[in-house]
Amino acid sequence: MAVSIKSRDRSEQQPSQWPAAPETVLLARRRAAALLDADRHVPTVTRADVLLVVSELVSNAVRHGVGPVEFGLDVGPAKVHIEVGDQGPNRPPPARRPAATSQNGRGLLIVDAIASAWGVTAHDPGKTVWADIALPTR
Repeated sequence: MAVSIKSRDRSEQQPSQWPAAPETVLLARRRAAALLDADRHVPTVTRADVLLVVSELVSNAVRHGVGPVEFGLDVGPAKVHIEVGDQGPNRPPPARRPAATSQNGRGLLIVDAIASAWGVTAHDPGKTVWADIALPTR
């Protein structure tokens, strides 16, 4: 998966991979925010949802994945499509409720609550976790 950040009006190629390091979450959020700010049809509430999902998916790839993290975001007329890939063979576990005292384990529950659809696509090597955030109809 090459990283491509696109909107309805433009497409610009970005670096295809980032290291699996905590600062990668910030880099991905900044890239996503810049694109969403440039695409004026994404409402503020949806923008916040997209940035939260980007943070959760990239955090999971950094924490649980293997190798570099790949990130893609496409702003279309009806949805924002997010992809985060890594080279690890393991699929994310099903979203489940963690113990009330647990400090981790809520990321995919958050993604499931916000996204209109999400899933995992396996490839060799690795996987891509994707999510779609619906845009309000005008």
